[in-house]
Parts: sequence; C-alpha cells; structure tokens
Amino acid sequence: CIRDRFEPGYINLSTSTSVQEVGRFAIRKVISLLKLLLVLYRSVRSQKPELCYMTLTGTGNAFIKDYILVRTLQLLRVPIIFHFHNKGISKEQSLLRKRMYATCFSNARVILLSPLLAYDVKGYVKPEQISYCPNGIELAAYNPENRQTRDKCRFLFLSNMMSEKGVIEL
Repeated sequence: CIRDRFEPGYINLSTSTSVQEVGRFAIRKVISLLKLLLVLYRSVRSQKPELCYMTLTGTGNAFIKDYILVRTLQLLRVPIIFHFHNKGISKEQSLLRKRMYATCFSNARVILLSPLLAYDVKGYVKPEQISYCPNGIELAAYNPENRQTRDKCRFLFLSNMMSEKGVIEL
C-alpha cells in the first residue's frame, strides 16, 4: 500500500466541471486556475512536500494551465516527477511552446509507460531523467537515502483525477 511508505497530499487540477467544458475557454476556468494556484501555494507551504508527482497534459490549452502550475512549483523549489499518459509533445511546432517545454522539463524527472514513448520528450529531457513504469510509481527511481528522517515520504500528487476514483485510498 502506498500509504505505508508515503504521506501523499492531493490537489485536483481540473478546471472543467463537465465533459462539455473540456477543451473550451471560459472565464470561470481562469478564476478556477487562480484559486488552484492559491491552493497549490498554501499546500506547498504547509505540507512541505519532498517531491511533486504530476500527470502533465503535454498538449492543447490544458498544457498552458499545467505550465503555470509547474512554474509555480519550480519557483517554490519543489522537485517534480511528470508521469505521462498521453503524447504529442514532439509534434508541437510553435517556438513559444518549445521554449515552454524546455523550461517545464528542466531538472524534472519523467515517467513514461514504455521506452517506445521516449521519442516524444527526447528533445527536452536526457535519457537519465526518464524512467519507465506501466501505470504506477517506480519506487527504485526515488532514493529514500536522500530524505530527511521520517517513516514516510511526503509528496504532493497533482492530477485531473477525482478523489472519487480512489486516489485518496492509495
């Protein structure tokens, strides 16, 4: 059980309240993002996570939201592990988006579901930054020797998942 070795915090990253809102711009989503930034800041300050495990959306407008959250974490000096369940980064042609990816991935670790997906991020991360784990956390990638003395690792989980899906029970 994850709770035996980790002390997770959870923040729901979703700014959409229905499936119909996904992929569409709305002022309400901007307000929701601002609230989300405040929750993230307060959570990092109070919980002091040793790392952040985040399912990053690599494409579309959702990436812009995630990029803002990532930059906030980077400014707060929280190490980040991105777990990708999608692809499409390598297809992006915009110079601005490419610069955003470079900033986003600097000093981050990446978990991919398979080595066959490494091509998608190879322009932004070194091979040693990549781990492979089919749908889960690769515990070997996290070295408990480098931690402060505590029984459990404290981490922050950022995702669009709803707590109703069972993430809290992990």
